[in-house]
Amino acid sequence: MSQKLVAMSEPHIEKIYPNSTPPLFPMKAGGLLKLFPAIRLLSTLLLLCFSLFTPTSSEAAISEDLTRSNFRASVCNIANMTINFKIEESFGEPLITSNVLWQAGPNTSSDCLSEITHIWLQARTQADGITYIKLSPRISPAGIKQDTSTRESPNWSALFCSSPMEGSPCETVAQAKNLLTSGLRFETFQVVSDTLAISNIGSVSQPVNIPQKTEKPQPSLSLDSLLADAIDTVVKPQNAQDTDEQQAGGPG
Repeated sequence: MSQKLVAMSEPHIEKIYPNSTPPLFPMKAGGLLKLFPAIRLLSTLLLLCFSLFTPTSSEAAISEDLTRSNFRASVCNIANMTINFKIEESFGEPLITSNVLWQAGPNTSSDCLSEITHIWLQARTQADGITYIKLSPRISPAGIKQDTSTRESPNWSALFCSSPMEGSPCETVAQAKNLLTSGLRFETFQVVSDTLAISNIGSVSQPVNIPQKTEKPQPSLSLDSLLADAIDTVVKPQNAQDTDEQQAGGPG
């Protein structure tokens, strides 16, 4: 009986799989072809996700925290300041994310640092040079951290500069891209601020007594007195002349 079944099935197998060994799990030829577009689409999506979320060497990000204590920025005494920053490349442009928390020092109000405050990160290059990156984070009053970070995208040609001041020479686009991936060592930072208040001392306005300049009283001269003096000036010389003539022509 078994030999009869084998004999009947062999021509059927040879018809479907001519000149080949039948697979372990037989499948209709049309069903496998229908899966090819889905497999191809899935592989394309996997490659796309891998390219988007896997950073290349040219898109490496820098993320650090820097802290500085007991220093002065303009007229503000700062007991402590910590800045958290991240520098990366996004869609071919530099992207900087930063957040600042600071504590006021002696004789300094909590709003001493104004919103117009710039922070210059100081980094050392592999060639032992110094370069600066300008950040413009939102500044909260002392002791209060921003809920959201500040995001900014400067030009490549204004990213790395030679000194912490406006108008200083900066690296070219090609040089800036190379520096971003060269392994910078961030050392410290400088704070430049247009201050709102100097300190708590004298914050309440007090009336100021300005001494008045005293002058000596000047004698008042009336019109009548001036006229009398003028008459005396004219009459007295004439009287003196008449007296002299009378004395010269005395009794004789």
